[in-house]
Amino acid sequence: MKKFKKSILTALLLTSALTLLNAKPKEPVKVGNIAEGTPAEKLATVTLNRALVIVSIDGVYNKKESKTAKEKKDPAGTVYLDESLETFNTNRIILIKPGKHKINVRYESEDFLTKDPTLLELNFEAGKAYTITPNTKGGRVAFEFRDTKSGEILNPQDNKTVHQMAVEEFQKTIHDPAQKGKIFILKFKEDIIIEYGKNKTVTYVEKGVEHKGYIEYVASKDLNKGTLYIKFNDDGKITKAAFQKLKPEECDRVFEVQEFAKSKNLGFVMQQVTPKGKKVTFEIYVRN
Repeated sequence: MKKFKKSILTALLLTSALTLLNAKPKEPVKVGNIAEGTPAEKLATVTLNRALVIVSIDGVYNKKESKTAKEKKDPAGTVYLDESLETFNTNRIILIKPGKHKINVRYESEDFLTKDPTLLELNFEAGKAYTITPNTKGGRVAFEFRDTKSGEILNPQDNKTVHQMAVEEFQKTIHDPAQKGKIFILKFKEDIIIEYGKNKTVTYVEKGVEHKGYIEYVASKDLNKGTLYIKFNDDGKITKAAFQKLKPEECDRVFEVQEFAKSKNLGFVMQQVTPKGKKVTFEIYVRN
């Protein structure tokens, strides 16, 4: 999703952050065809974060986002979402029937917004409370759907967390193109430099000491784990076929993707697993 920046003073950002902490949800808004007198325990309660604009729920739009409303094509009596869902700046609570629902959301705050809405296909249970909140790390926006009581993330497979997005992005942007001949440089300050070469080859430099070897990246199917591992082959005795039979724990260096780096350019925060170490932030460069 494209990000559109708005200029704003740092002082205002701090003020808005304090407002977020102190914001109190308004009275619940009923969404959908809910009969009068329906007890709350037969409905699901959903708290919407203040930075969310609810574009539509099950095909019913808020009036500001409705294209046909803007074009004045909607007939009299057209149903729209409650006005409180049109804008950001305050937490809101909705009551909705149990079952599966399609909710289109956008992120908007004082400093940036997302142009295109994200479709969340969510399943609610009667009597349960949920929250939908944005996660904006690394210049990306993902939406987290949680059980309010347990705090458990309930994201469906097509609505990835920022961590899952980072695991997937490394696969698509670094690993896969490297297999086609593109060469990447992963750099952590001057301490670690990894040249991600062709045919799973690597030049690894750590504190000035250089090693030649092989490199591989594996992402789990659920994208909850992305592992980069390197086997040194300075004497040239290990074949590529032999390397591919190794497990990550049998290699000399292992890193696991944690999240996107907080930088203008693409980068990743990784946890060094072998040998056990600290989190490192790799900035990504392409070798021409």
